[in-house]
Amino acid sequence: MISVLVVDDHALVRRTLQAVLESEPILTIVGEAADGLEAIRMAEAVHPHVVLMDLYMPRMDGIESTRQIHRHLPETCIIGMSSESGAWVKKAFLSAGARAFLPKELVPGHLVEVIQKECSL
Repeated sequence: MISVLVVDDHALVRRTLQAVLESEPILTIVGEAADGLEAIRMAEAVHPHVVLMDLYMPRMDGIESTRQIHRHLPETCIIGMSSESGAWVKKAFLSAGARAFLPKELVPGHLVEVIQKECSL
C-alpha cells in the first residue's frame, strides 16, 4: 500500500481527493491536514510515502511546508497542487523539494498517474 497525506485548507477538496484516491486499491489515506503547520506535524508522525500539498493555506503556505517536510523526510514524495497554475507556482514547489506540480483542475483525471510516475512507487 502507498500511504498518502492530503493537505488542503478546504474540506471539500480533501473529500474530493479522498474519493479519487480511494478508487485506486494500492493507495490509502493515512492523514489529512488543513494548514501547513499541521501538515508538517502529521508528516513527521505518519511518514507517508506521498504528500499532496496545496499552495495557499493558513498559518503556513504549501511552499514552506514542502521545504520543511522535504528537509526532515527527503524520501517522502511531495506533489504540489493549486488552483493557480502559473509557471512560478510549479517552480516554487519544485525548488522547495516537491517532485511534481499538478493544477487542481487536472487532479481528478491525472492524480493517480502523477503519483505513479513521479513518486516511483
